[in-house]
Amino acid sequence: MFSCVPLEYAQLFAALIARTAKDVDVLIDSLPSEESTAALQAASLRQLEEENQEAAARLEEVVYRGDMLLEKIQSALADIAQSQLRTRSGAPSQPLNKCFGWF
Repeated sequence: MFSCVPLEYAQLFAALIARTAKDVDVLIDSLPSEESTAALQAASLRQLEEENQEAAARLEEVVYRGDMLLEKIQSALADIAQSQLRTRSGAPSQPLNKCFGWF
């Protein structure tokens, strides 16, 4: 009966069995070991919390710098708009950023 099965199917079946065995090995390796005591887990959790706090501080700094850059860009855009209006009207005018209270 198995002689009717094409060689390609047998090779595919063997490859799937090998892949499944590898997946099982990966899952077994990911299980907590007996050495993973409560103290080790607590230490690992503390380490993760410290890393999280450091990442949060870096994020705050990046957001602050982003806000500063946004203000500079808005100011530059306001100056550009003011220059364009002055050029079109031919008359000096008050800066737009002061008119709109942007800065």
